[in-house]
Amino acid sequence: MKDREGYVSLVRGSMLQACAPHSKWADVFCDHGAFDVDESRAILTSARAAGLQLRVHGNQLGRTAGSPSRSKWTPRAWITARSSVTTTSINSVRQIRWLHCCGCGFLDARGLFVGAAPARPWRRRRPRDDCNPGTSYVTSMAFVLAIAVRDMRMDFDDALWSATRGGATALRRGDVGHLGPGARADVVILDAPRAAHLAYRPVRQLVRQVILAR
Repeated sequence: MKDREGYVSLVRGSMLQACAPHSKWADVFCDHGAFDVDESRAILTSARAAGLQLRVHGNQLGRTAGSPSRSKWTPRAWITARSSVTTTSINSVRQIRWLHCCGCGFLDARGLFVGAAPARPWRRRRPRDDCNPGTSYVTSMAFVLAIAVRDMRMDFDDALWSATRGGATALRRGDVGHLGPGARADVVILDAPRAAHLAYRPVRQLVRQVILAR
């Protein structure tokens, strides 16, 4: 891009003004070939002033936003969650806690499409992938769970929590992602003896019934 400063100004100005009334979040892609740390921080500053909650996508292609202390992500309470942090080191995972983030998501299926190595098997990670036509065209969460269990060596219960309650937590939603008093009665009933079959048999349709709260 020839005029990076002009494009950042566009994002912080008229683009943000047009989108903010229809959004709750501002999500910045801080990585190689995208926004750098200073540009990302400037965009988030404007987004916070517009009343939006903040997210950072970083460390998918490299450790560009891995160290909060080096990256100057301040103040701590700004960033709600980080995603795409596939290449993040264990030290950076610890530093994410310094930011008071509610969590970070690791795109465990992305490596199938971009040729990257699978995420390291750390129990501290919480895999959470979605359908992204650019780098992860996966429409099956059962398949994502299977990769988390196999390649990230997670217990199935941890992987299932990450795909349900973990995702809701990253969105600061206490009413979805779990079954309990006050939560939405969104239920998936499986044709299987236990939920772990989602990971053991990811290519089989195991959903018997879906119940949605009205």
